[in-house]
Amino acid sequence: MSLRPFDLRDIALVRQLEEHHVPLDSRTALTEPQRPLHSALLAYLIAGRGTPTFVLRGGRAGTETRAFGQIRLHPRCLQAQLVAIASNPVGQELSGLLTMLDGLTAYAGHCGAHTIVAEVEDSSAHFEVLRRADFVVYTRQEVWRLTTAPPQPDTRKLQPEQEKDRCSIQQLIANTVPRLIQQVDPPDRTGAGLVWAQDGELLAYVRACCGHRGVWLQLYLHPQGEEAARTIIEQAAATYQPTSAAPLYCCVRRYQEWLNRPLAELGFEPLGSQALLVRHTTARVRAAENAFATLHEKSMEVTSPVTHSNAK
Repeated sequence: MSLRPFDLRDIALVRQLEEHHVPLDSRTALTEPQRPLHSALLAYLIAGRGTPTFVLRGGRAGTETRAFGQIRLHPRCLQAQLVAIASNPVGQELSGLLTMLDGLTAYAGHCGAHTIVAEVEDSSAHFEVLRRADFVVYTRQEVWRLTTAPPQPDTRKLQPEQEKDRCSIQQLIANTVPRLIQQVDPPDRTGAGLVWAQDGELLAYVRACCGHRGVWLQLYLHPQGEEAARTIIEQAAATYQPTSAAPLYCCVRRYQEWLNRPLAELGFEPLGSQALLVRHTTARVRAAENAFATLHEKSMEVTSPVTHSNAK
């Protein structure tokens, strides 16, 4: 079986498989959903757009494995995000998916990423596939959704973040997020946020990433601000005015479980539990360099470039 970058001859393959694709980036899947084929074509035709896509073909006639995977490299950080995978036969060809995940890991390492991250439901068959491919669970998270905006508050504690808040935001995140999670999932600073300060100290930061199908919130609260959690969430919801067509989503990691109660009280509904899985690439970058030397010519062939364990 061989893995190579998507090109125009793969349009039919991706079109046939995309209805079976498994999204592995919750924020993008919920707030900025795109057809995998559309993202693949954009990345192929326009540098810096779309999502880099790789296809896998192989096997005997009549039992050929076909699959594709999509990965996004985060700018200015050493992390990659596994966006989606799809295969045919669905969920049957384990070796093909493992070969593809190995190749995507090698690509991420070749591009300088130290880790590759994926989010998947605990009950999904693909959770076990990722575990077999050397992905490790770093934490779990609950995603909540709100489709009705609360009334505007009489007074506001939350204010739009400004440039002067940047150092305080970084310090708040450093003090409230476990160091292990900071290392593999650094905050995305592309979103506009809201802050709450009291007596000159930043007590809350609400990072918001807005898409055409909704808004994704990540909450960072100082222990002194926990009592005001409900007020902070309510004011954030009033700011972004969710609707059924463009809901408000809030991601709560395992170390923030106490936020589940105020979210439920305000009418948020849980969408399900997910695992945040991580695979390190740094030890494999050197071995992957030769395999991806011709990447820019879009002619890559990789056969299990990264070793993986056969059982977990």
